[in-house]
Amino acid sequence: SHAKLARLLAGELTLPGLPLAQDRRWSAVAQLNRHAAPASRERIAAELKRDNSRRGQTEAIRAEVLRPEWETKKPWLDKIASPDAGLSLADQRTAMQSLFPYEQARFHRRFSGDYFSWLKALAPVRPNEFLESFAEQLVPATCRAEDSAALGSFLDANPGLSPVILKELKVARQENGRCIRARAL
Repeated sequence: SHAKLARLLAGELTLPGLPLAQDRRWSAVAQLNRHAAPASRERIAAELKRDNSRRGQTEAIRAEVLRPEWETKKPWLDKIASPDAGLSLADQRTAMQSLFPYEQARFHRRFSGDYFSWLKALAPVRPNEFLESFAEQLVPATCRAEDSAALGSFLDANPGLSPVILKELKVARQENGRCIRARAL
């Protein structure tokens, strides 16, 4: 439960034989934020005081973007898309990988309207390493027929995009179709 995770982080609860190493602490902070548990946002800052290493900074990004709030996700999407945001590729990837966990599909769908226009605008100006992550991690494929149709329309209208992008979108369309068929069973 969230309360037990919070007690573990506060040192009020211990588990015999399971030391709460820094990686486990960050995992607990991320899970609390993923579900917007009480005081979870403050736990990010508190944990960064304990661990301000490069890994700690990366884990703080992960915990923040996991929050189930559009007002937290949207500024991160803007930072990811901006070449002037000062984020390393590693930080951008961390944010992209964590923005839309499966139970937050409503936020992913909310972004889907921007995804294709952003991808088309970013394609000629960003490196393939970034584009591959953007295309794969943020693709609006949430196990709905509408997602497959949107992917198909975009692919048909943009055959000249980078092979990296085309591959990721085709894989996403295929996986989305598999998900739809599995749900129909």
